[in-house]
Amino acid sequence: MRDELQRMEVSYVRGRKRDPRADHEVNEQVLGQEDAQYINEELPDVYLDESYCNVNHVAPATWLTRNSPRYVASGAGQRYCIVEAGFVFVKHGRLHGEWVQGSIKTWVSHLKTSDDTDYHGNFTGELFETWFGDLCKNLLDTYGPCRIHMDGAAYHKVMVDPAPSSSTSKAKMVEWLHRHGVTVSIDGYKKKQLERLIAQAKPPTTYKTVVLAELYKHEVLYTPPYHPELQPIELI
Repeated sequence: MRDELQRMEVSYVRGRKRDPRADHEVNEQVLGQEDAQYINEELPDVYLDESYCNVNHVAPATWLTRNSPRYVASGAGQRYCIVEAGFVFVKHGRLHGEWVQGSIKTWVSHLKTSDDTDYHGNFTGELFETWFGDLCKNLLDTYGPCRIHMDGAAYHKVMVDPAPSSSTSKAKMVEWLHRHGVTVSIDGYKKKQLERLIAQAKPPTTYKTVVLAELYKHEVLYTPPYHPELQPIELI
């Protein structure tokens, strides 16, 4: 059978794990935009990410002498969430990397999901913002201004004063318009009219992480969707 398969030029290969959506033209545009942002080549790079580990997390198999039993816990055990940042720099012509001092944080996961591999629900914008603020200050004190890379997780891209949606109450819409210099009365406009005014007054999207990073003289770059290979920290 092997000889026949080889004659047919059939190979035994591993399946590709790359998401086909990674090559979508929109992502290619994002990649081009990200490349264009590399203006200050002097800035060192920082990569951050989140993950998790269970107390009873072990390798699926291991080497043992013949007839030696292997005992493992019956359940996965308590889950811990992990967040960390790595610093990459060039020294004497060679690439080096190290964990940012004090950036590794862990806490017990309290949210259970139907998908055992989905840990993102245990991270929130508020939780990430607190950690990220400490990281930005630490980076500036230790390394100076940096270029920070992160993926597009929802808690990484919490918007500053987001525009109301169609499901928002009229009172909230009017309040938002007042904050953006548009004077209207709640009784003088229908909801559809308020929505049009909001669309006209809507400023460019701004993320809290970008604003926070700029306070400490850092830049933020978001990797495009389905491109984990652009995050070296994913290899750890």
